[in-house]
Amino acid sequence: MEEKKQRPILTANCCHCGFTNKFSMPEKAGIVRLKCQNPGCGKDFGVKIEEKVISMGNPSSQNENSTKKEEPLPVVTDVVYKGKTDSSRSMAHLSQERGFFRSPIFHALSLGENTIGRKDNSKSSAIMIDGDATISRRSISITVTESQGGYEYLFTLLEKPKNPVIVNGREYTAPPASFVIFPGAKIMLGKTKLTLTY
Repeated sequence: MEEKKQRPILTANCCHCGFTNKFSMPEKAGIVRLKCQNPGCGKDFGVKIEEKVISMGNPSSQNENSTKKEEPLPVVTDVVYKGKTDSSRSMAHLSQERGFFRSPIFHALSLGENTIGRKDNSKSSAIMIDGDATISRRSISITVTESQGGYEYLFTLLEKPKNPVIVNGREYTAPPASFVIFPGAKIMLGKTKLTLTY
């Protein structure tokens, strides 16, 4: 009897805490629902596995006689599962940390695109961060849309940043980068720490 070959291992970063989770590649493209393996998190999220990723791990698509070194499989970053929503909750906002013994600054979000960047009247953003020259003038956007039972928050990197933009522990140094984030997400713009929260 032919031994069944072990499926390749993929990795995906949890959208809640940033922890890198490992899981076996599915046999078909589609949505894979995961539970974060971080003992301190354990929240549900899901990722979209594209056909091109499946084909990379499909033995039938590879030449068995080839001695070519295998290319590393990509990290799956397309988070699509929104988790359970609470219709009684209002729209989330951004909380900006200001150090010890200082109250955070709250930035309201509205439906549609909310651009975020350094305060600069010549190229203004909907949310302008004052006092941090390490942020681009139009760094990111968070687009808010209504979904069944709540809201969805789409993060987008708008331009190549002056310094790496970090979301849940993962660095983004150049567009394109666009994915759904969830309340609890940690965002670092330059030296400024933001949290998407209620």
